[in-house]
Amino acid sequence: MMSHPTLKYFLLTLIVMANCGVSRGQGIDATPLYEREAFDRITLDKINKNAVVDVFPIESLKRGLPPKFAGNKFVIRRLEDPINIQYQINGKHIVSIRRFKDMLLAEAKKALAARDVDEAFRLMSRLQEEAPNTPGIKSLQEEFFFADTRELFRRKRYDESLLSIERVLQLNPNRDGLPRALNGILSQMIGAEFATGNYRSVRAKVDFAARKYGTITRPLVEKWSKSLEAKGQEQFTLAKTAYAKGDTSDALAAIRKAAEIWPSLDGVEQLKNSILAQFPNVRVGVTQKYERPRKLHSSSAMLNWATRRTDPLLQRELRLLEDYTVDGAIYGSEFGQLKASSDLQKIELKIDADVEGQGHRLTQQMLALANPNRAEFSPRWAEYVQDITLTDSTKIEVQLTRPTLRPEALLPTAIRDSTVADLMKGSYELAPDTDGDSLAFVRVAAGNKSSVNELSETLFEDMTEATDALESGLVDIVDRINPGDFDRLLRVPEINLIPYRLPTIHGLVFNDREALLRDSSFRRGLLYGIDRQTFVTQEIGSNEKEIATVLSGFAPIGRSKNDPLGYAYNRRVEPRPYDPSLGMVLLKLALRSKAIKDAAKKKPDEPNTEAQESAAEGESVNAETDEEIESATKVAQQDPELPELVLAFPDSRIAEIACVSIAANWQRIGVKVKLRPLAAGQATPVDNEWDVLYVETTVEEPLVDLPELVLGHKILGRHGGLVWQAMRQLQDTTSLEDSRNEFERIHRLVYDHTPILPLWQIIEHIAVRKNISGISDAPFSLYHDIDQWRLSR
Repeated sequence: MMSHPTLKYFLLTLIVMANCGVSRGQGIDATPLYEREAFDRITLDKINKNAVVDVFPIESLKRGLPPKFAGNKFVIRRLEDPINIQYQINGKHIVSIRRFKDMLLAEAKKALAARDVDEAFRLMSRLQEEAPNTPGIKSLQEEFFFADTRELFRRKRYDESLLSIERVLQLNPNRDGLPRALNGILSQMIGAEFATGNYRSVRAKVDFAARKYGTITRPLVEKWSKSLEAKGQEQFTLAKTAYAKGDTSDALAAIRKAAEIWPSLDGVEQLKNSILAQFPNVRVGVTQKYERPRKLHSSSAMLNWATRRTDPLLQRELRLLEDYTVDGAIYGSEFGQLKASSDLQKIELKIDADVEGQGHRLTQQMLALANPNRAEFSPRWAEYVQDITLTDSTKIEVQLTRPTLRPEALLPTAIRDSTVADLMKGSYELAPDTDGDSLAFVRVAAGNKSSVNELSETLFEDMTEATDALESGLVDIVDRINPGDFDRLLRVPEINLIPYRLPTIHGLVFNDREALLRDSSFRRGLLYGIDRQTFVTQEIGSNEKEIATVLSGFAPIGRSKNDPLGYAYNRRVEPRPYDPSLGMVLLKLALRSKAIKDAAKKKPDEPNTEAQESAAEGESVNAETDEEIESATKVAQQDPELPELVLAFPDSRIAEIACVSIAANWQRIGVKVKLRPLAAGQATPVDNEWDVLYVETTVEEPLVDLPELVLGHKILGRHGGLVWQAMRQLQDTTSLEDSRNEFERIHRLVYDHTPILPLWQIIEHIAVRKNISGISDAPFSLYHDIDQWRLSR
């Protein structure tokens, strides 16, 4: 620091500074003010040629500017000095000192005057960061948010505009023009909803405006309340007219609309109850759209939630699950009494009186399922069926090729051939005029014991939206709740949560097109890279109840330790932990191993050898020459890039959320992922353009369903050979003890070789309003016992 320089020296210094191009504002840094380092700006007198000097914030002015500059001396450091040089200025030569915060405030006001709200926001944000207590900042914020409100409104971004006007309301509730702006925004938002017929949302916004803004929005609330009441009255009139004509379906739709629009209309509840007494209707919110299976015989219900839910409405079940015992599942039939012979080699179906005379047709179709030349051919059924005969027109006997546990479980659930469509017809039929995201099912009068005349399924792509609709009364049932909404629904007294008897099992299976996916080390690396426990806890779990469980094998663990359904699961095998570091090591080892094998292969023009075939299967291959060994070693020492994997998943919300999470986990260990959603009704891709597939299955009888899943659907590629063999051996077991031992072996194979990556089991729940009774405590599917449903008012 220069100590006590003379005035002359000081003046000369300032003249030099002026001649260096910083006077009269010339040469000042053109960087936007909000991006610059904080500084003070000094303007000097005429003696110093009105020089303008930008300096580092003056230490002595932290508490504010003095009343006058004369009589004070200020130590400064110029921003432009390359070294740390300090000067002392006599205050009598200073015309003004502008603090950085004052410049920010002035520039922000200038930007607002020019209606440049983006520039004003950046300046105001910097001011808030630098000096939040600057005098005038509150007024600036008020002006900014009001200007921002106008700009957002002009751009028709009404939601954001409302947020800005609310800030104005907080800063100055008495500001001129505020009521007009607020009502204008709300009118645009409400009017748009009203025009599209979203009256529930209109009512919610009107109620919100009345509660939150009080007298400010009273005219708006009165206007839209009258409009809603008029629209509700219009629907009420339509309902009364339709009811008088005996058109109960249209009357019910109209009265529900009236209640949705304006619930306080006189007479709405009374008319609704009268209609429901004559035409019971249940509205079901569903999370997966129903698509009729294209195959005449298919086990797609195991892999497709919507098929399992809705098929029982439309067709009678040749074989249906009735109960569980410690020895396994008990099966029945809607066509008669079903039982297996004591030698486990014959199935007998004694036909009920209402289908007597139809035994021949049933027998023919059951034979067709075993005929490879028929479209409805079932390979698994054909493997076991030796002969099918009809005795006395009332009994169908199926002789099997060999004894097997649960032979009755081999019987197809249903037959979809058109020649027996009338015989297989269920209690309901799809209304001809319904399509899109809403399907209606009307009761078939003959022989139907159900009290529900009509079922309407409405698709909700967001599971929480379905929960919202249930709470508001727009639907009566949600077929499958978002596990994250479980605790919330427990607190709603009008709603019951009912667990399904069968949990869903979730896992990942692999395609063969990528050689790395045939390497068990690579697959284990992928498994170590999935944080399953966190996903189960944060995305699926409930504070009140254990809904989801991480699995170590691909089989149901059951709902409790004593659940007989869990006999195929080995609880002694703990799931692998989340270990991304180990996962990354295994992936890299698999990559380098593949590189060595590729380098060791013979040249492309040489004949294929046994060693090359082994390499294609992912087995080890030894290089035969020093050159080959050297080449393989060089490749192995490199760090090859991991391939991008296509992760496919069905149209299930849980599957989508899970796959997004899995993709994020894998990307953290260097695996690029492309997500591929499948079309509605597809459980597996129709082409080969995928690497990993998310499967979600419901298993009724592990002894039958797991071999069907593995052998029938062929979800395992060449990497699943050992599990294939074990499943084949499982089919030949004839005692429970042997089957359990075989399942323990399969569990260990899945754990060690990871042909399937087991993820988690979820105990799914139905959410139902309490005016519907008769649903069992643990149904096998939503409509499993619909004949028992009763509607109360």
